Amino acid sequence: MKKLTLVLLLLLTSNAYAYETGDTYLGVQFGQADVEVDELDDIDNTYGLLRLGIYVTPALAIDLRIGDGIDDDRVMGVKYSIDRIAGLFALYHFELSSTMSIYGLLGYSEADLKARFNGDSIIDDKDDVAYGIGLDLGSFNIEYTQYLDGSDYELNAASIGYTYHFE
Repeated sequence: MKKLTLVLLLLLTSNAYAYETGDTYLGVQFGQADVEVDELDDIDNTYGLLRLGIYVTPALAIDLRIGDGIDDDRVMGVKYSIDRIAGLFALYHFELSSTMSIYGLLGYSEADLKARFNGDSIIDDKDDVAYGIGLDLGSFNIEYTQYLDGSDYELNAASIGYTYHFE
């Protein structure tokens, strides 16, 4: 019952989408990242990240993200992990109702991917243009983002999150 009460309070305290220029927010997201490496099985990692943003217009926000992998995945005896993921994005919101919007995001991201085998570690630092789509439902969101699309591998992620808007 306590969990249900907490969820209801969070839903009732969610902000409407009448944001103004200068409004700021802080969010947290958790998700499943899929790293597609040439000639290997896909590598799956759970990750978490923090978001800090500001609205430059009522529909356009700038979003800074930084996060880290939570778990490792083992493929063919090699342990893979996300050591860091970061990015700077522009988010454009299309208001569907007073408590719901769909948004597109475009920006730049980088990630450190680590491979460990027999005590040795290799860290590969990649950066790329990133893009995605999301759905805000009150203070909660669902998002799909392609963080990296390089010649060696891709990093795609699906996540859920919570965002607190400062007033």
